[in-house]
Amino acid sequence: MAAYNVLPWRVCEHRRRRTRFLVGMMVAVLLGVVGNSIPYHHLLGMLAQQQQANQQLQQQSRGSQQMLDALKKHQQQDQAVNTQITLVQVLKSRRAVDVALLTLLPQLVPEGLYLTHCERVGDQLHFVGKTQSNDQVSEMMHRITLLPMLQGPVLEQIDGNPNASQNNSFTLQATLTRFQESPHDAVV
Repeated sequence: MAAYNVLPWRVCEHRRRRTRFLVGMMVAVLLGVVGNSIPYHHLLGMLAQQQQANQQLQQQSRGSQQMLDALKKHQQQDQAVNTQITLVQVLKSRRAVDVALLTLLPQLVPEGLYLTHCERVGDQLHFVGKTQSNDQVSEMMHRITLLPMLQGPVLEQIDGNPNASQNNSFTLQATLTRFQESPHDAVV
């Protein structure tokens, strides 16, 4: 039987397998690195896009907030102007009433009665004065009831003096009624 030396063939086969294994390992590592880096870089790109979109949204949000602040400030200014307009309108409407009251005041006061103080608080009129007799106060109260602008005269107090040479002091209150002004009555 012949003896064959298969050792060099085995050694060559072992080297070839080893080289093939190392090349396969290098290819696998390369494929693993490339396979992992592609999704990684794709995710990094998506993250950068999302951060850029977030920055744009934040800028838009800041711009919207500034516009809202400006709108609130404008609304407050509008409200202040509307309040002033309403105040002017109220004063303008009350002016005609005040003028009418001042023109009617001499008609209310009978002879022998003197007003020392006349005040309007809202719809209430307060009269303070001196009189020679209580009949004159009654006459003034009667005249108030006859006027359509005034109603409900109430005598709050009357102080009589025992000394006949001095006048009696009185305090009288009346309520101003609401009445519609015709356009020709309004004072502009």
